[in-house]
Formats: sequence, C-alpha cells, structure tokens
Amino acid sequence: MVVGSIPTGPTTRKLYMKEKTKAKVYNILSTSLGNTWSEKEANLKYNKGGFIIRWVCKDIGFGELTFYKNPKGKLVCETECMSESFVRQVMEHFLKSTKLLDK
Repeated sequence: MVVGSIPTGPTTRKLYMKEKTKAKVYNILSTSLGNTWSEKEANLKYNKGGFIIRWVCKDIGFGELTFYKNPKGKLVCETECMSESFVRQVMEHFLKSTKLLDK
C-alpha cells in the first residue's frame, strides 16, 4: 500500500527510506590546494588563518571549499552551497591525491 509517495508496511518502508538516504556519488575530476594563510597573514577580524581546496566536478563545474578558524577558534568550512556529502567526497579525493608521509 502507498500513502502519498511513501510506501507503507515495515519492510517496504525500510527499503524505501534506505534508498532515499543514499548519498549521491559525484564525479570529482580534480582537487588541489589553493591559498593558505596564517593568523598573522589573515589580518581579519572574522578568521584566524585557513586554507582553500579547489575542485572540479563533472556536470557541476568548479569551485572552492574555504576552511578557517573563526574568532572563537572553531573550524568553519564555506561550501559555496554544496552539500555535506559533496564536501566529504571532495575531501576524500583531495586526501587520495596527497602523498602521505609517515615519519
């Protein structure tokens, strides 16, 4: 049975909700480190240093994620209106393209 657009019944509803909550997979083509700045270099009242990750994604275009510490010391990410799922996938791509040193 369907009520509105959501199926009813325990098994059917559970499967429907699982499908509904799956994160979209984006085709991230490239990521790179953009600008970085220290607290001294920032010379701004609203942030205490940070960095930018540039990204290119098929079917979306390009953009930046800007990370910085706000005056209270909390890390903030300006996403240019992209979802948390998209940000996570950009970060994962960035990490995979980074040479890790374990000294």
